[in-house]
Amino acid sequence: RTGKLVWEIGGPEGQYTLRQAGAFFLGPPLPLMDKLYVLAEIQNEVRLLALDSSTGDLLWSQQLSLVEQSVMTAPQRRWEGVSPSYADGVLVCPTSTGAVVGVELATRSLLWGYCYDQDQNRRRRGVVVFNAMSPGGGANLPNRWVDNGLTIEDGKVLITPPDSSWLHCLNLIDGNFLWKQPRNNDLYLACVHEGNAVLVGARSIRALKLSDGNPAWDGQKIDLPEDAFPSGRGFLSGDQYFLPLSTAEVAAVELSAREIARTAKSQDGVVPGNMICHKGMVVSQGMQGVDAYFQLDVAAAEADRRLKADPNDAWALSLRGEIELGTGNRREAINYFRRAHELSNDARPRQMLREALLDGLRTEFAAFRDREHEIEQLLDTPSQQAAYLRLMASGLKGEKAWDEAFSRYLALIDLAPGRPPLDQIEPGLSVRRDRWIREQLAELRQEATGESAANIDAYVAKRLESALADAAAEPLRRFFDYFGGVPAAEPAAAELARRMKDAGEKLALTLASPPAEIAPQKYDAEWPKGNVESSTAKAKNLAALNMRYFPVVMQGDPGPYFRDLTIKYNHAQKSLSAFDGFGREQWQVTLKEELQPGSMPYNYTLTYARAVGPLLIFSLGWNVFAIDTLDLGEQGQPQVRWVKDLTNPSFRSWDSIGFVNNPPAPMLNIVILQQHSGSQDQAKLIGHANHNYVCFNRLGHIVAVDPLDGETLWVRQNMPNNCELFGDERHLFVLSDDREEAVLLRAEDGQELGSRKLPRTTMQRGTSDGRIVKSYTPLNHTSIAELGRKLLLWWPEGNHRELTLIDPLEQRDEWPRRKYSHQARACVIPNEAVGVMEPDGRFELISLADGKTIADVKLEMETALINVTLLKSGDRFFILANHQPPKGNSIPIQPMPNQTPGSQNTILHGRLYALDSQGKLLWPEPVKIDRQMMLSDQYEGMPVLFFGCQHYERKANGRGEWKPRILCIDKSTGRKVYEEVFTGHISIFDISCDVEKKTISLTMQPNVITLAFTDDPIPPPKAADTQPAEASPGSKIARALLNSIRKTFVPNVDPNQGEE
Repeated sequence: RTGKLVWEIGGPEGQYTLRQAGAFFLGPPLPLMDKLYVLAEIQNEVRLLALDSSTGDLLWSQQLSLVEQSVMTAPQRRWEGVSPSYADGVLVCPTSTGAVVGVELATRSLLWGYCYDQDQNRRRRGVVVFNAMSPGGGANLPNRWVDNGLTIEDGKVLITPPDSSWLHCLNLIDGNFLWKQPRNNDLYLACVHEGNAVLVGARSIRALKLSDGNPAWDGQKIDLPEDAFPSGRGFLSGDQYFLPLSTAEVAAVELSAREIARTAKSQDGVVPGNMICHKGMVVSQGMQGVDAYFQLDVAAAEADRRLKADPNDAWALSLRGEIELGTGNRREAINYFRRAHELSNDARPRQMLREALLDGLRTEFAAFRDREHEIEQLLDTPSQQAAYLRLMASGLKGEKAWDEAFSRYLALIDLAPGRPPLDQIEPGLSVRRDRWIREQLAELRQEATGESAANIDAYVAKRLESALADAAAEPLRRFFDYFGGVPAAEPAAAELARRMKDAGEKLALTLASPPAEIAPQKYDAEWPKGNVESSTAKAKNLAALNMRYFPVVMQGDPGPYFRDLTIKYNHAQKSLSAFDGFGREQWQVTLKEELQPGSMPYNYTLTYARAVGPLLIFSLGWNVFAIDTLDLGEQGQPQVRWVKDLTNPSFRSWDSIGFVNNPPAPMLNIVILQQHSGSQDQAKLIGHANHNYVCFNRLGHIVAVDPLDGETLWVRQNMPNNCELFGDERHLFVLSDDREEAVLLRAEDGQELGSRKLPRTTMQRGTSDGRIVKSYTPLNHTSIAELGRKLLLWWPEGNHRELTLIDPLEQRDEWPRRKYSHQARACVIPNEAVGVMEPDGRFELISLADGKTIADVKLEMETALINVTLLKSGDRFFILANHQPPKGNSIPIQPMPNQTPGSQNTILHGRLYALDSQGKLLWPEPVKIDRQMMLSDQYEGMPVLFFGCQHYERKANGRGEWKPRILCIDKSTGRKVYEEVFTGHISIFDISCDVEKKTISLTMQPNVITLAFTDDPIPPPKAADTQPAEASPGSKIARALLNSIRKTFVPNVDPNQGEE
């Protein structure tokens, strides 16, 4: 009763060993007859333990099953949770190992066992985020049973194992199988009602007959309200099942009538979680708290009983007011609350009266505006005063009372003279006060006319004058944060920039006033054009090279500060480095101190970066770092500005402002983020980043932070977990995989502005229980590039493909659509150009900015074209037309060490071309690339393109070995300056150069190959090197015909020795 610890058991074995140390308890215990019955895994056995409830002493135990894989290496078993259930003398024990066991309690002996086929597709390894699921929408709901709960009714046991796609029904006494039915789209077994097993699904409720498992209710279903999904387990009360919904509602489902009788919506937008009912109270378990509510009919009866006995019972009056408020009778509720408040000093009636009046201002401003004085008397805290002022300002602005609205906004500004707090603007949306007011004042000034507009301008000018009179930058910064959207505040921007410059605030100045353009770095070193000599020596300092630098993919526009840099992550040292076009390290920043103990291991799919001017937003697993490369630290190196842990379950620990409203309730059990398979679809934790905000998708919450200091600007809650984000400085689009429309948010404050339709393709996938599910493909299946909010579409239309740049906000094409054959292939140079190649050899290079053609050239015919790879280096474009290797000549190939898996490690087999900036071919003929991979390290200052891979060569005895293959091609001429195959698998590979000596070093454990570029004459190519690139089908036919003629008329001449 006091919450003090009575006893504790379990935990790890060691110096301070507790009783039952080493046992892994699989779920909460079942309290029964002064004992606790709990399931535990001990030394690869699942056992039933009987404990003394008062002391925790072990009374007896019974082995239930053996396990092949320890629970410590089976994450899904750890988070499923299993507990025994009891009825009629039998303990029924799920094991989460493909079996359910019945134990006779009286004799403590095994009564029966039932084994079911486990769905191996549900046993994939995953990463648990935390023990909750955000109710943002159907895309977040699991495709499985959500827990291991057992239901025992009428001598039957109903089991819904998460590792099975079936509902199983067994006989309680002997465990005999009675029937089973496929899960379909069901999530959990809700209850048994009138002989029917009621199942809750993602979008509907259905029932099966307990007797035989056949459909009940004549096969009918109860559909859930539109856009609503289950947000937890409900409870059965009489004939009604109360179901929590993701729309912050509870639905009362009339099971006999097979309909939803009514819904009750949360007044403050809190999404209910798992619910139980106890003595007329409903308890809801949310992700960060537990809420209790009265059950409506019980509360009404209790209020009526007490009011009949005493009409002035303040508690009963307040309860009656809450009932009226819940049923939509706000005015009656206010009358009850007012009477209760007059009769009692209790805080509850005062709170409810205040909230009801404020809600009236929000929904019926004209009707409740005259209650202004009464409301002001009920405000006890600054946050309540802020809520009142926001509602008054917004209501007055809507009535075009601009002067009065402006005065309320000013009062709201003066309410928090220090750091602006995060305010709940509406259910599910919290905004930092200065951001919200700045947007509201900008709208107010735009709408105001005549004298009101002049008054606003005059006041802003006077306030600006006061801020300018202070020599410090902070008063002017605060002024700009609130009034920056009003035209009269424009002079503040230039003066604030000057003051930041004087104060040495380089990053703040650059983010506030981004430079128009920074000239790219020129790598003017002249490399000799003659012979390239190679030499081999033992590598030195291999230990340093073994640190394993991994290239970091830059998403979006790298901008002027990172355009010429290659970013790499050193996993051993937990550091990030930047290398210039010659491969020289320019800076290094360590992340070791900021990484939390137990952080996720390196995962390339979750490792990438975005540029915000000189600020690098770097994602490493679930940690996001902001690295300032402009304001250098004491050692002359970049500094970590801020860090965000996207898996921290505590919202308030994410930053010191915290959240003022409750986070969403959990969806049943868990959310699993599956490990990515190495495809080109990377997890987009960093949704969008620019000079105004950095946006994250944090487990169903869209969070925007200030790029300068990482402070939260706004939070939009209850969004889909797996949504995609894109946008620009003013607008943010949120796209889930179950909708054709994207939600449109105002980037300044997260306000929802509507939706926009996007062109998307659908796909159908089969589930393990035989269903066909329709969903939309990821955005990058139709959009191959993003330019801010604009999307470059590569779109199938009938028997052809279309290419265009669209603006989804305005719903228009930015440049005319281009049509290509269905076999054409496209590839993008980020933020610059897109290339399209047709199988007939026509290649078009198109500017993304204006859709104009940069190049339109005729290349070799490619009838078996797979894809096109594009690369830009300096003012040259390189095109690789990749086609299928010859059949029967397939060998295993893997990347070189330290190369990021993905598109750059696609096996390439085709022709390589080079174009100049005017779109003209640079080389006399293409270079044949034979089953190679383009390396991630392509340094602009080095004169060659690098290819490398390791192929597996099988020997006659059946054994084989990996052999590294290196290919270097001169960018200017297309000449293969180095090509070699080595023996032995390597774990170290690195590229460096010496500009002065004109050498390039390729370090491969244990040797280093040095390529020396000279002006010496180029020796004649070897015979093997004189072979031209693979001929087109037409030229092959012609050559075969010529050889046939030669054999007939000149039988003694080798047909392959020449053309003459």
